[in-house]
Amino acid sequence: MQKNLQKMKLQKSSMKKQNIRATIYEAINQFVTAYKQNNTEILSSEYGLDKETLAEIDDFLSFVKDKSKIILFPISDLNNDTFLSIEYVDGDYLIECILIYEDIKFYLVGEYNKTQEAQYKFEYRNFDI
Repeated sequence: MQKNLQKMKLQKSSMKKQNIRATIYEAINQFVTAYKQNNTEILSSEYGLDKETLAEIDDFLSFVKDKSKIILFPISDLNNDTFLSIEYVDGDYLIECILIYEDIKFYLVGEYNKTQEAQYKFEYRNFDI
């Protein structure tokens, strides 16, 4: 009985971890899609990125000649920490995720933070090579 209870707790913990990973993946995907489409309206309203910040990002990612070719790792690799690293700190999540452009891998760094409305929201921090 005790072993079954422990097993159920582990399964529940594993399911919760998979659910948060999938939720964070989708939030990242929405951000990356807006960036790839150069949707300044969404990038501004949803992520607080002004034109100056977007120009700085574009300068940093100067090797990207065609944003539409940026690839987020496939969801089938969701549980691979190599592609998506998530650290839970003080009720929020620190995120580092691999993006690919042609043969170049680079990182999207962000946070998945609880808002005042008790909802979580992806917040862009930076790209890194």
